[in-house]
Amino acid sequence: MLLEESRKRRIRGKKRTIAVPASDNLSAEIQPFQIGDMVLKAQGVPKVYFKRLRYEGCPSLSKRGELLKPETLVDMNRDDLIRSLFLIFNRSFNVTWKGHFDCLINYIRWFDTNGFVPIDGDYFTEEYTDAYMSYWSELIKKGKYIKILPNLNYSTLLILIELYL
Repeated sequence: MLLEESRKRRIRGKKRTIAVPASDNLSAEIQPFQIGDMVLKAQGVPKVYFKRLRYEGCPSLSKRGELLKPETLVDMNRDDLIRSLFLIFNRSFNVTWKGHFDCLINYIRWFDTNGFVPIDGDYFTEEYTDAYMSYWSELIKKGKYIKILPNLNYSTLLILIELYL
């Protein structure tokens, strides 16, 4: 009993005493999400699979959500980014956030295609986002896309940068 009392810190209130474990006893094992289990679904919106972000070029999936040609996939080691993004998207996933996910896929594909590497783990540096928007400007000048697409991509980047930081 004395040993147990010494390991607990007591907080005294007006009406009751609450036993709180001493801080040296606090230990919890944290299990990270499995990337393959990170799937979001909203009514009227196709499922979003975050495992796509793990691999170079964010490969497309089969209708059942399976990776096509898994033997050719290159793991880009961005699990921390994926977990952070999943938590952001999971807050209030809906049709708008599905659109943001599609824009995110476009950004990561562009990032991989250009051989960029994150700077201190940051995929959304000012240098990269400016280059991405310049890329979209060039596509519009060539007449390959309508003007609204870069605006959607830009809005998505702004939202993700604000929530990610």
